[in-house]
Amino acid sequence: MKILKFVLAIMLITLFTSCKSSLYVSQSSEESLISEERVYAVQSETFSETTTTTQSTTIMMSDNPLAVDEEHTILVFNNNYTTTNQEVLDIPANYMITDVPLINQYSVGLPTGCEIVSATMVLNHLGYDITATEACDYLRQAPHPEYNDGIVTGYSPTEYFIGNPAFSSSYGCYAPVIVDAMNDIISAYGGSYNISDITNCYSDELFYYVSQDIPVIVWATDMMLTPFIVDTWVEVNSGERVEFIAREHCLVLTGYDEDKVYFNCPQYGKVTYDKEVFMLRWRQLGCQAIVVLNQ
Repeated sequence: MKILKFVLAIMLITLFTSCKSSLYVSQSSEESLISEERVYAVQSETFSETTTTTQSTTIMMSDNPLAVDEEHTILVFNNNYTTTNQEVLDIPANYMITDVPLINQYSVGLPTGCEIVSATMVLNHLGYDITATEACDYLRQAPHPEYNDGIVTGYSPTEYFIGNPAFSSSYGCYAPVIVDAMNDIISAYGGSYNISDITNCYSDELFYYVSQDIPVIVWATDMMLTPFIVDTWVEVNSGERVEFIAREHCLVLTGYDEDKVYFNCPQYGKVTYDKEVFMLRWRQLGCQAIVVLNQ
């Protein structure tokens, strides 16, 4: 009996040692993979009614096996924008717009409303007395895609906000929808501004506008994480395939320097990102951008 107990004990020790060894190899492999990634620190200013704190978050350039490769633009827009002649752009090395008000999409009850909240920040910056929830009244909305007769059909995020920004399960929208909403707001509230969809502009133009004290509404991703196609459906009117991009996020570009870009983010507050990472995400989301210009 003692011999049997001894043998069982040896077997358990061997099994335990084997498991620990396998676990150690797995952790080492994971650490090796992580060390090969390019990692960036993101400085974000969190919202608080009484205090402001700074936190550092680590993100990785490639963090999802379904992600598109870094040279691939997964959204393409045809808006006939004529880009500015880059030879005439006089862009300082750094610039910051400091007086764009912050609005948190959660505090105003719009958990998926980053697009209309970003637009409201810019409108408030221009002096328009409108809340983000009031601005939602000008946002064209469409229901979620539905499964009908074996096909998932729905509307295009270039024409409608898909869902309702007050619900966390909603999708979102792209630049043309926000351009229309902002034009309707200015028509209703008065003013001589022109909402300009500068999608497909050169990246330097983004920074040129900022240097002219013009904040730029841009589309990138949440925390600049890697985008990927999360859902597809057939557009009900055109029959074209719609691909919605996971982590799609809209925010307001307010500053830049040689290596960094600065934003009013409706989700995290005042944030700083690596410029190269932002430019990649902006291209992957179709180079979408909006500015408000004097007529």
